[in-house]
Amino acid sequence: MRRFPLEGFFDILAVSLDPEASAQTDQKVGIRFPDEGKAYVIHVRRGVAEIRPCDPDAFGGMDLDIEVTADSNAFREMLARIRNPVLAMAGFEYGKGGAIAFARFLSMFGPLDPKLPYEPLNR
Repeated sequence: MRRFPLEGFFDILAVSLDPEASAQTDQKVGIRFPDEGKAYVIHVRRGVAEIRPCDPDAFGGMDLDIEVTADSNAFREMLARIRNPVLAMAGFEYGKGGAIAFARFLSMFGPLDPKLPYEPLNR
């Protein structure tokens, strides 16, 4: 699992945001991975997720709603559904927010029901 770069997981997150679930959201989450010396900020704003890498030490100057410090492998395994999310999130550290707030935030991301080309869209 460590061979798959974190950037790949964040690319997947960016396209798996449920636009309906996040339509009224404006929230910034910073996730720091000290074991890899990396950090990312996810800004969900009105159905769009902007994910960008940042300096791991820059969180103090950012206006984040949730601040998470996590082991990169535990995070990868959680997103890949290898590790139970409840157990994984309980092992993370939170500077702002907490496990419940982070779980609520992540619940906006997930696989959408695929539609075949001949199926009508439910609108």
